[in-house]
Amino acid sequence: MSPFEKYEMYKLIHLFGIFMTFVVLGGLGLHVLNGGNKETNANRKVVAALHGTGVFLILLGGFGTLAYVYKIAGSKQMSNGLELWVMLKLGIWLFLALGLTFFYRLPKLGVFLFFGLPLLGLMAGYFAIKKPTFDPPAKEKTSQQPSQKSRGSADGSSGDSNESGQAQAESSTAYRSSANDLNMNKGCSCSGN
Repeated sequence: MSPFEKYEMYKLIHLFGIFMTFVVLGGLGLHVLNGGNKETNANRKVVAALHGTGVFLILLGGFGTLAYVYKIAGSKQMSNGLELWVMLKLGIWLFLALGLTFFYRLPKLGVFLFFGLPLLGLMAGYFAIKKPTFDPPAKEKTSQQPSQKSRGSADGSSGDSNESGQAQAESSTAYRSSANDLNMNKGCSCSGN
């Protein structure tokens, strides 16, 4: 199995765990909002087992995916420890892992949890895409721009090459860590077991 195929497999495991966890927490949230509690939940063992399996799969798939992202990034990124976005996602995972307890022990917060958990999922997705970091943003190279853009030149170009270069630099700094995912999606020639 190639590293790219392993990466895809771990991503699917991660997503399956997310779906399973949110289905369980949504069902339990609805049960609690309708006045149910732990004692009236006839399927509480099944709910607990599915919830535990879901949060385990989130962790397994997340760290499996992270291992292959770091493999592509190289040893410099691995030696720096976990990045901010990974720690934030672990915090959200911990909150999801305690979700059953929150619903059962704090039923008055059921409405908040029922609507707040999807927002946590949204935040986790944002962190996965944007990958915020402790590192300061990369400094952009400043270039001297003419006071007026020249429209059309002798060679037929529009004179906007500097703008496209700046846009490219901005997008590459905004998605600094996402470049790892892009490299994975193109496939890689790294050797893997």
